[in-house]
Amino acid sequence: MTNLMKIGRLSRALDYLALFGLFCLPIFSTGYWLTGGYPYLTSIGGCKFDIFPSIDLVPPIDTLSPSVRLVGFLIGLIPMSISMAILLFLSKLFKLYQRLSFFTLEHVKYFRKLGYAVLCSQLIMPFYDALMTFTLVFMHSPENRVFVMGISSINLQLITVSFCILLISWIMEMGYKLQQEQAHTV
Repeated sequence: MTNLMKIGRLSRALDYLALFGLFCLPIFSTGYWLTGGYPYLTSIGGCKFDIFPSIDLVPPIDTLSPSVRLVGFLIGLIPMSISMAILLFLSKLFKLYQRLSFFTLEHVKYFRKLGYAVLCSQLIMPFYDALMTFTLVFMHSPENRVFVMGISSINLQLITVSFCILLISWIMEMGYKLQQEQAHTV
């Protein structure tokens, strides 16, 4: 098996993995809010899914009213849609690699979109956390409400990664332009 064939096979597998994530992400999120955090999994395998910060004033999801869960689900669509876009852009990149297409303007386009999507996901995260915690504790009395807004080291790391992805896309675009200039030079 040649290296190009290996690249094609690995790219196909990674494309399927990205598409699987793209398919499962909304199903998992919907199930989480409908079931109250998958409580039956705790009794089966002992695992507990908790997507919120552990703050004493934030009630467990299974104690929330259906209307609060609906609002929480709708708020959760914001970062989920960006995550789905990231998976879609990765799938598009892997499709290019399956066709053994490297260093084209299409790559630049998807790398740039990927970089902006990762950056956007991290810039909205503090606002998402604030909106979600406010929604979950709104039913408490005013002295027991909490408003959480912050940025963690992982957010800063992913912002740095997004800038690196954007830099790579710019370098790839400049390399493509140089290659095109050399190809047309007599």
